[in-house]
Amino acid sequence: YKRIANLRYVLILMVAMLVSTSELFAQMNALDYRLQKRPASERFDNPKFMDNTFVSVAAGVQANFLNEKSGTEVGPTIRYYFGKWFTPVIGARFGLDMSYLYDRGWETFGLFGFNLDYLANISAFARGYNPDRLFEFYGIAGLTYKRSFQYGKGKHMYGGLLGFQGNFTVSPLVDLYVEPKVTL
Repeated sequence: YKRIANLRYVLILMVAMLVSTSELFAQMNALDYRLQKRPASERFDNPKFMDNTFVSVAAGVQANFLNEKSGTEVGPTIRYYFGKWFTPVIGARFGLDMSYLYDRGWETFGLFGFNLDYLANISAFARGYNPDRLFEFYGIAGLTYKRSFQYGKGKHMYGGLLGFQGNFTVSPLVDLYVEPKVTL
């Protein structure tokens, strides 16, 4: 009988511990201990249309990777963009681009085109808007139209593009950026 009495005390103690811990956990809410909340949809302070607009000039190299027969075409390119940030995260831009491409050194042709791009400021989305940030990372998705010119003949080309931009702020009015993108 002594063993049963001891077992009864142990059982009562276990039930008391279970009840007290369940009361403790009932007062805790896991949502109170989650990671930092992302800022609510931020807006710019001054909603005038010309505020948060930008003009951009880009120069670089364009490479077209084609099939085995045509090979790879490489040449200089220059682009002009006019854009607007509607919120600190969402923007759009319209662009003109011109390229002069060389096909294995034998043939050359020019490209002239238009782009309409959607911009997403991933840095502002993840960390909130900070106009003094030195580096920002953007995602880009857009539509493109190109016209190629070779020996007086032309060809129309339509497509979509995806890319990203690493943007370094040099001064409040000047940024330097690298923008790799893929056009299909």
